[in-house]
Amino acid sequence: MVVIANHHDGFAAAACAMPWIESSKVQTACTNGERVLYNAAFVDSLSLPMTVGLIIHEVMHPLLGHLER
Repeated sequence: MVVIANHHDGFAAAACAMPWIESSKVQTACTNGERVLYNAAFVDSLSLPMTVGLIIHEVMHPLLGHLER
């Protein structure tokens, strides 16, 4: 979250507001708009820039109203 707060500060509050729940039931990561489920083994395989991208990607779904469509 430090990288997001320092370089993508507009997303830091959104990323911190959503609970992030580790789950082996998902292969990568997903959100229902209220929380994010992520597979720890998948996230561990990502580089730091890819992890930042994943976090921003997941918080953008509710911010852009994707779940209401």
